[in-house]
Amino acid sequence: GVGAVRDAGDKYGVGLALAVGAKARLGELATTPWIDSPGAAIPHRGRYGSFMGEPLEDFESWNACVASRVAAGADRIKLLVSGIINFQAGRVTAPPQMSAEEVRALVAAARQHGRQTFAHASGADGIENAIEGGVTTVEHGFFITDEQRSKMRDRGIGWVPTFAPVQLQIDRAAELGWDDAVIGNLRQIIDGHDAMLRRAYAMGVIVIAGSDAGSCGVPHGLGLLDELQHMERAGVRPVDVLRSATGASAALLEFAEPIGRIAPGCRARFILTQHDPLATVANLRRAKPI
Repeated sequence: GVGAVRDAGDKYGVGLALAVGAKARLGELATTPWIDSPGAAIPHRGRYGSFMGEPLEDFESWNACVASRVAAGADRIKLLVSGIINFQAGRVTAPPQMSAEEVRALVAAARQHGRQTFAHASGADGIENAIEGGVTTVEHGFFITDEQRSKMRDRGIGWVPTFAPVQLQIDRAAELGWDDAVIGNLRQIIDGHDAMLRRAYAMGVIVIAGSDAGSCGVPHGLGLLDELQHMERAGVRPVDVLRSATGASAALLEFAEPIGRIAPGCRARFILTQHDPLATVANLRRAKPI
């Protein structure tokens, strides 16, 4: 039932190729999702993200780096502002790989080409650099602070909280070899993220549903349903969870295919079901008429 996918990048052109196929069906009653892609993400050489990106150091300037992505067909620009969570330590231990000034310069270059930006960022320092740099959305955002949520609300920056990859580490801890200490860290991270999400909604932050599909053990499609259910378990009303995956995301992300809302000019892509998702988003997993 997914109507649109904002792919988050790969360096082999897979997402770009899928996006080309989606663009060929623009305006049609397509049975497949609308897809757009940033192509290769932008990290620093030797830092997290080399598996999905081409380093900034390969280009003579920020502008040249962004221009190369646009020339390759990028619909958006993906920045890798931080590293990832150190589960053994229960926090982000590496410093951010991009400063606020670097993010700001890349965002400015992207805007010159009419492109939105989204930033992989966890840890307060990395999130701060992403926010101060002016990105469109912050992906993951583990360990975000109330002050940072206030800035995001006031500046219209969206947050994609992505519980699924960390929750999977708990659910499959035995297979992954995590001991009790690491499992305790993981649970604290999830519990903290739950509380952050509830406060974000209370504060009026734009929350966008996204699963981080493609990461360890998170499938496309069904991974999003897992994410929606986790958001509900965190204490978010089903109607607000559904908005995060429909109207809120469509309004902020500005897909070329006008979907996600029941409004003049929007494509009528929606699911008919006998089971009320406003009772619980888990009903999205139940049988649907064909």
